[in-house]
Amino acid sequence: MSKMYNLEDEEMSLRAAIAQRGPRAGLKGPRPPTSPPPEIDPTVPSSSDFMSRSLRNESGSSLGSSDDGLKYERHSISPKLADISLNGKNPFMTVPWHVMYSIFQNLELRDRIRASMVCKRWNHLLTDGRFPLEDLSVINLFEYEILNEKMEKNIQSGGKVEFVQLNDTEDLRSIFLHCDTPYAVKIWYSRLDFLESVLEKLSECNVKLKSLDIYPYQEYVGLSLVHEYLPDLKSIGMRPHSQGHFFKGMSLPHFPKFRQLASLTLDSFFLEETAEFPAGLTTLDWQSRTESTISGFLDRLKSLKLLNRLIMTHNTFSALSFLKLLEAIGAWNMSNLQYLAFKLSTFWLDGRIRNHFVKMTNILRTLKLLRLELCYGDVQSFLNIMMELTGPELSVVCLTVLPRRMEFPLYKVIEMSSEFAVRGISLHLGIMQPSSPDKEKNREEEQGEFLTIEEEAMARHYESFCKVLSVLDVSFVNNVNMLSNLLISSSFNNLTEIKFIECDATTDQILMRIAMSCPNLQRLSLLSCHACTIEGMRHFVECFHARKSEVLTINWQKDQEHDGRSAVTDFYVDLTTNHRGLLEDVSIKSYRKQFRVRVGEQIIIWTNEKALYIQDFDSFDRNRFLGIVSPPYERNEETDDSDNSMIIEQHNSSSSVEDSPPSSP
Repeated sequence: MSKMYNLEDEEMSLRAAIAQRGPRAGLKGPRPPTSPPPEIDPTVPSSSDFMSRSLRNESGSSLGSSDDGLKYERHSISPKLADISLNGKNPFMTVPWHVMYSIFQNLELRDRIRASMVCKRWNHLLTDGRFPLEDLSVINLFEYEILNEKMEKNIQSGGKVEFVQLNDTEDLRSIFLHCDTPYAVKIWYSRLDFLESVLEKLSECNVKLKSLDIYPYQEYVGLSLVHEYLPDLKSIGMRPHSQGHFFKGMSLPHFPKFRQLASLTLDSFFLEETAEFPAGLTTLDWQSRTESTISGFLDRLKSLKLLNRLIMTHNTFSALSFLKLLEAIGAWNMSNLQYLAFKLSTFWLDGRIRNHFVKMTNILRTLKLLRLELCYGDVQSFLNIMMELTGPELSVVCLTVLPRRMEFPLYKVIEMSSEFAVRGISLHLGIMQPSSPDKEKNREEEQGEFLTIEEEAMARHYESFCKVLSVLDVSFVNNVNMLSNLLISSSFNNLTEIKFIECDATTDQILMRIAMSCPNLQRLSLLSCHACTIEGMRHFVECFHARKSEVLTINWQKDQEHDGRSAVTDFYVDLTTNHRGLLEDVSIKSYRKQFRVRVGEQIIIWTNEKALYIQDFDSFDRNRFLGIVSPPYERNEETDDSDNSMIIEQHNSSSSVEDSPPSSP
């Protein structure tokens, strides 16, 4: 498989991931400095439980006597009032802390910094770590030159980012006091002094980050600096940013021994002979486009006895290298391995050596989930071998395919369903439309040949396919006939989640079939599927009482109409005006959710037994993303003596920089 195919498929996978993030209301804005959020969507800790416990005491006694020592001291920017109160005392000193918190939680970062300069009490409430900036998911820190010179041409994605332009790098301390609980911190740098400055302030402010990602733009990485300032990191991600390292990778002569490191992502990095992986790793995501690095990687993999999740991307496996992989991940060596994924990988298994695999039955007996995403080569044989090597613990197989690509087309997945059904394995199926259709099988006679083969496979194995399918994810598909044939069954009893991303093939007829044939459906996502209308959505209300699942959440996001109303709003108006008969035995209510950059709409239809949520937002809309930009390098030594030297410039944006690979050399 050519590198061009690999690049196109990688781009398509990124498009599908990015399409799920951020508002799709057509908002415009400058390209902000950010990477995509984590692959597994973070659940940002909420303070709601803490607040509900604390508010039982109206006096806010959970803070104890912490306010007693906080005397009001006027700052130079504090308002000067002739008479603060009748008693000459500051009235804000008697306001309960939870009331102040209710006010502070509505402030943006710039306003929080200003408010913290008013008095000691406000500074204490805003910076003591109890009430950090809410819903903060990712902090991106950029060198000014990196943002303006290297990222201008990057593809826009759908996230929302707040630009923060610093006047001085020392202002990072003020920011980290308000943002001390992000899920991830990402540093984009070309100078080690900038990296060290950021790491020093992260350590000083005790920022409780869960993951650190570093993206160097030069030959040096500075991993020893990360270990010096943050020795207790639990998760690290690394990727060099340059076309020179995109295919050949960057070597690491040494990997520090972090005390608590459990998760490591290495994209286009490889370890030299003198370096070893941290022995305590439980999750390893290794991406390498250089075939020569696979042997050294497999040698070092054997030492990771505690590994629970292994993800390998862009690798090419011969029969010999696959045997070497099995020696490393077999149950005798990795007794905790439960998750194994291969993405954009190629398999060439020599038939003379393939017999060795059959003799190794059940060596992956601890494996619970196997994932193959857009793989090439002899995928069918590889999957058959993996089925032989796994045991009864295997419960989920995730397959993402291009439906009409010869290596592993859709009909082969359907044929595999019979074996999945016998073993009680659930199928998570992903289908993507080729990004370059002219290079795939697209002539009418060839499409007809594929359709005939698919129909023959469905005639023999479709019953098993309907039984094992539990998750369906379809992206960029415009072939209505293929999607209709796939969902022709009258019942998918185990199908609990469906996602359509920019699929023109998702019509109202498809929605009707889903509403009628998926009684246990719990989540349906329709992202930029413009063929879906309120008529198709109405079928879920009509089938409300027939549905078995207690809760069905439909995330319906599409471009807003010319009058500015969302599709969810139009659907509510249509239901309550023209179809009141469907609402006789149920309750219905409409809500508006205020997010930072837009307003979300939600409809709830419910009875005592079940509920239906139809909305145009998801958990990603609640997350906050900061992009902090350093001053230009020439200004690093300049100082500003004014009282407002800490004040920063802040902007909102509705898009983010896509973490995409550079174009092929």
